[in-house]
Formats: sequence, structure tokens, C-alpha cells
Amino acid sequence: MGEIKHIFEKILDVLFPQNIKCMFCGEEVNESEFCLCDKCAHTVERCEKVCDCCGSVLKSESKYCLICLNNKREFDFARAPYVYKGKVIAAVHNFKYNGAKYLAKPFAKSMLSSFNELNSLIGGFDFIIPVPMHKSKLKKRKYNQSKLLADEISKLTNLPVYDDLVVKVKNTESQTKLSRQDRFKNMKDVFVITDKGKVKGKNILIVDDILTTGATTESMAKLLKTNHANKIAVLSLARTDADKVSWCHSGIKIK
Repeated sequence: MGEIKHIFEKILDVLFPQNIKCMFCGEEVNESEFCLCDKCAHTVERCEKVCDCCGSVLKSESKYCLICLNNKREFDFARAPYVYKGKVIAAVHNFKYNGAKYLAKPFAKSMLSSFNELNSLIGGFDFIIPVPMHKSKLKKRKYNQSKLLADEISKLTNLPVYDDLVVKVKNTESQTKLSRQDRFKNMKDVFVITDKGKVKGKNILIVDDILTTGATTESMAKLLKTNHANKIAVLSLARTDADKVSWCHSGIKIK
């Protein structure tokens, strides 16, 4: 009897959720599709006026950021709903390192508006590939946060997720304190494709948690394009502020 009651309570929690918390500050919200309180809705910075290519926030009237004006991107487009600062940093850290896997669902819903824009730009996607983790890192963390996001986006879009199509075979050092130039060096020959036939002629959505210089996703995109993928787009939860990214090759670090 007790087990039946427990199951019934679980069903009620799903149908009539209680104590919904804001995904950024943890405050309870009465009703919010995106699990976002009023305060965070007004204070968390969104990526609004962005580079047409990489999605970084623009401070000028240009259509493209300086990186995209001076460098050829391997992906076709990239978008993210939020700027990676303040409460967003704290929430992403909680999601990645503190086991807050429940955040994948509201994060994915927030990413959906950016997905719809990418879908319009590309003309439709065939499938999703989450940025893979090296097996040693996955064993330590127990889950891949990009895979969790991809799975939730899949539920919202009905696109299949191929999480084993691109495999990370090289366990790279952390990108956090590397310059833009060193990040790209760090990602050389890191990924392999397990089934090249699935890639040819396809429009592919790469899902990641944070887009900084784009070194990781560009490495994946280059590999996919080399194997005759048609178009590649990148969807992430947050985009590093362009002012904090080393977009030149001078060795400036992320602040």
C-alpha cells in the first residue's frame, strides 16, 4: 500500500509540480515555463544583438564580430540565449559539477528560442550531436552535461541524438585558462567519427553548454565538414562576453 501511495505522489508531482525553483537563483516561483523568477528575468543578460555568424553579443552596429570578420569559422552559425556572466556562471557550474542534472530541462527550454532561429537559418536539422567528453572525464563526472541538454532538446524538437557518432579520443587539458590560439592547438586531432556514412549531406546541430572561443565546436565542425556534412550549427546555453575573449593571437587569457 505504501509503495502505491509513493507512486501516486510521484505522478502528482509530475502533473502538479510544487516548489518550482528559479534555475539561476534557486528562489521558488509560482508558475514559470522556464523556471525563471521575475528578478532573474530582468537581471540575467540575454544574447540579443549578436553576430550573425557566431552569436557573440555585439557592442557596435556591425553585423559580425571582429573574430568572424577576420577568421573563417568552421561552423555555419552559433547561438545561445544567455551571456556567460553572473548568475549564469553559478548555475552552469552547479549543473556541471554539483550534480544538478534537473537543470537540463529548463535550460533546454531557454535554448529553444535560439534553436528556432538556427533551424530557420539552416533550413532544418537532421540530428543532434552533443559535444562528447573523454571517457576518463566521463567516468569521473558520471554524466555529460551536453548530452543531458541534447536529450531535452530532442524531446522538444523530435530530432534524434547521436551521442556516439563523434568520440573524443584525446583527453585534453582544461581550456579555462588558455588563450584563443592555445585553445585551438589544444583541440587538434581530438575527435573521430565512428560512422562517416551518417554524416554525408546532413545538417547537424552541435549542442554544448558554453561557447567561448568556439575551439571545441569548430574542431568538431571541421571534422564533420571534412566528411561531407552539409551545414553545421552550434547551440549552447551561454555565450562568453566578447570583451572577455582573446580574439587576437596575443595570448590574452579569459578574464
